[in-house]
Amino acid sequence: MSQPPDQRVATGASLTSPAERERVKNFWDLYRRATAKRIAGDLVEATALLDSALALDAEHLDALYYAGNVAYELGQFTVAEHRWRQELAANEHSARAHAQIGMLYSSGHLGAPFDLDVSRQQLQAAHKLNRAETGPLVQLGTVALLEGDRQGAGRWLQAAANTNARSVAAVYLLGYLAWSRGESTQMQTLFDQALLLASGATAEVSASAEGQTASGRPLLERGRTPELAGFWRRLSPLAGGADEEYARFDVVLEELRRRLVTDDAANMAATIDTNVLSR
Repeated sequence: MSQPPDQRVATGASLTSPAERERVKNFWDLYRRATAKRIAGDLVEATALLDSALALDAEHLDALYYAGNVAYELGQFTVAEHRWRQELAANEHSARAHAQIGMLYSSGHLGAPFDLDVSRQQLQAAHKLNRAETGPLVQLGTVALLEGDRQGAGRWLQAAANTNARSVAAVYLLGYLAWSRGESTQMQTLFDQALLLASGATAEVSASAEGQTASGRPLLERGRTPELAGFWRRLSPLAGGADEEYARFDVVLEELRRRLVTDDAANMAATIDTNVLSR
């Protein structure tokens, strides 16, 4: 009596078939072209090429990650989240995908989802998976600031500074917390340190270098940034004194907090209306 064919052998053979080799070749051609366009700043063309590459390999982790990043840069927030969640579906241990979703939900961009609970959960998942990366720690600090929890913010930001002493964001925000407490000497010391770091005297890189480009900075640091992050990423000695800088930061922080309260109230009202209509 004949035995059924060994499926492992059949599958292995299919991986080296001419059609499969052509598919792999075409994927890498598209992916490399997309990478070149992305680095050059041609994000629309990069998106088209990444979409074509993903049609050939729907679970390629880097293609999914960068497709999400490019969509975010273009303001396509729903697409960005979808791509990052596809990466998580393919690899549940992707710290970078968790971090990007967490960043998205607390970015404050008009049109982007704004849910601090979701943001915190995703950022904590990212930190648990990669404790060498300071980005989630800084973002958890900003989430705490948006919630009015300055003590909690201080703990996250100090942890970020301890992990990476070159983190402009952590030092800048610790300076803001000193400003909010009226500690002018500490505020000035931290602000001067942040200025020095931002000036390039000491290059800032992530502790793990995850997500860095050849230029040494993640894509999202060179383009669209969360509302609060714009302050330390544009930091310059020409910006004015520490008091003025942190006063401006405080105004934007309070505006975002008010927007959060307004959005929560609107969502609650919509839920109530839906419940009433469904009765």
